[in-house]
Amino acid sequence: MSDTERSQMEINLNKVFCPKCDEKMPALLRIPKNIQQLMWGGWTCPKCDCKMDKFGKKISE
Repeated sequence: MSDTERSQMEINLNKVFCPKCDEKMPALLRIPKNIQQLMWGGWTCPKCDCKMDKFGKKISE
């Protein structure tokens, strides 16, 4: 399934890496930084502050 076909309701059990600096995101200790991350998952990279969805796709701001 391509990135554009993925639903926000899907669960991602794969490892996620930052699309900007390739830093591995923590799997067990995910602390949401905004309401979108709280509701739908996702990370803010601790190394470069890049925001991404739960599949590791960069979110434009």
